[in-house]
Amino acid sequence: SVSAKAEHQPVKASASFEASLNEARQFLTAEGHPQDFDALLDELLTKVVPYLGRFPQIGRPLLDEKAGAVETLTAQEALKLRAAPLLPRQYVSPSFLLIYATANDAVYLLNLRYYRQLSFDLEAMWLAGSPGFSNTAGHE
Repeated sequence: SVSAKAEHQPVKASASFEASLNEARQFLTAEGHPQDFDALLDELLTKVVPYLGRFPQIGRPLLDEKAGAVETLTAQEALKLRAAPLLPRQYVSPSFLLIYATANDAVYLLNLRYYRQLSFDLEAMWLAGSPGFSNTAGHE
């Protein structure tokens, strides 16, 4: 109904989100699937962003969960330090994971990763002997 529109919150992209979008574009282009990026933008603009604006609580709270991927772990640590008033959540799409945060005034998009990108990141780390991973794991 039209009255539901009144509840719509603005959705804002952070610099880190824009950087992660750029990385996704480079990743897909390198993989030879630049058209997947067009599909991603289309899904974000026509579906995800309007949806989050109307239903900001739709995603699962991020900090309550055990972080599965290294990406999520580093995002959690950064958010715990920086984003005290923000409530970080994850929106899980069939092809990507979107990290966003809800505040009183708006919904902030923070990070986006394709699942293919995450497995690629992890493989690259294991192949490199993962010195970065053992370091971050040690800082409890």
